[in-house]
Amino acid sequence: MIKARHPKAGFFFAALALLLFFATRAIALDALPLHNDEGLHLTRAVEVWNGNPFWEIRDGKIINHWLIALFYPQNAPVFAGRIATVLVAMPGFAASMALTRRLGMGAMALGALLWLASPFIFFYDRMAFSDAQAGALGLLALWAAMRGEDVPPGSSSLLRAFLTGVLLALAMLFKFTAAPYALGVALLVLTRRAPLRERLRTLAIIVG
Repeated sequence: MIKARHPKAGFFFAALALLLFFATRAIALDALPLHNDEGLHLTRAVEVWNGNPFWEIRDGKIINHWLIALFYPQNAPVFAGRIATVLVAMPGFAASMALTRRLGMGAMALGALLWLASPFIFFYDRMAFSDAQAGALGLLALWAAMRGEDVPPGSSSLLRAFLTGVLLALAMLFKFTAAPYALGVALLVLTRRAPLRERLRTLAIIVG
């Protein structure tokens, strides 16, 4: 296990890990040919510019193509589609480090290194798929739910609950298969050291 000898060791490690994440994910994004699903997402992103933001969304991927549309896929479609995934996966990676940091620097370092070195995750982080995006947003929702435990009751805790709900909703709108993250969020909220009434109110705000 890695022990932090300096109070800012975790911050410096996380910053370095995020730089490595971007460097390994953003390089040569157009090296692989387009996958079928990527082509569909890019077509939907172009349709956003044509005034059809919800074109062909019956597969449960509701808004992931909106982010691709921001990069104007008509110009450089492969890069536009894949950089969108990188930019969503990156805060999800940060959330994973924040979650594992609670178990110590060693846990955070191990989790980050496994994420960076995993060929499977490396592949999905660099493709215009909604899987990595929905997973990253789900992790952010879990992080927000866990952070809510550290906030005293009041307006700040209500805002944190609202943020958790928004992140969870976004995860499911990017791909509906992210719905099971709701169970993790509910478990984190219901097992807090707080009065039952406070926990139920927080959960109601998240669900709302």
